[in-house]
Amino acid sequence: MKADYIRQYLSSAQIELITAQKARIGKWWRADAIVEDVNRFYYIIEGKARLRIGDYEYIAEPGQLFLLQAGLPISFSLYEGKEFSKYWCHFTAKAGEMHLFDMLRVPHKVEMRKGTRTAKRFEALIHYYHSSRLDAPFRIKALLYELLSEFAAHAAATEISSVPGTHKLDAVLAYIDRHLAEPIRVEMLAKLVHLHPNYFMIVFKATLGFTPIGYINNRRMERVQHELLRTDKGVSEIAAQVGMECSYLSRQFKKHTGLSPREYRRQRKLK
Repeated sequence: MKADYIRQYLSSAQIELITAQKARIGKWWRADAIVEDVNRFYYIIEGKARLRIGDYEYIAEPGQLFLLQAGLPISFSLYEGKEFSKYWCHFTAKAGEMHLFDMLRVPHKVEMRKGTRTAKRFEALIHYYHSSRLDAPFRIKALLYELLSEFAAHAAATEISSVPGTHKLDAVLAYIDRHLAEPIRVEMLAKLVHLHPNYFMIVFKATLGFTPIGYINNRRMERVQHELLRTDKGVSEIAAQVGMECSYLSRQFKKHTGLSPREYRRQRKLK
């Protein structure tokens, strides 16, 4: 995924705070492989803790900000049985109908440099979470965006990237090849990989370099080229195989190759 796509994808984020607290954590704090539909931020203040996020294990220490993503199994417990302190919050983050981090690889933790305002942002977040002021919801969203921005800023550029998407599109590409003779709707393709159509189009182009419609048109022209060279079928029969009227196919084919179908067949067979 290119940097401009990541920026576009992140800019579509919609976030909502569930809860925010500052706590001294005791012996009761333990969980094994729980999976929840919310994201968590843990900012360690004092002491240490054990965390497992997906397949990765960490000893959480002061100054580290952890992002525990929705949908990943997480486990946690005290380190050597000793208490520790942390700021924490639960929040949802979505881009369309997807969890924001479903299509991104992000680090689970960042080391916050001295002098950052992370603790002050958490204090303000907790304050407005408990506030009845009319501006509190706006303040909460702004502070959550600041925490996410701070997390992204401290992550190395190579640590934020797309989840490889080509394998997720295999079913889409196979469907397209099987249905070139029929109308192909973007909504149907998006449904195959359980994505909102708007975000499917972004992911498709970022992965393959074409819009879905552009890719479909290219595959149709490639099929026409193959049929012209490998068979003796007439242009009208080939047009039916790719779901086009004969005259429309001829125009599109000339745009694609610079030649009419008949000229293409004649020239290639002479070589």
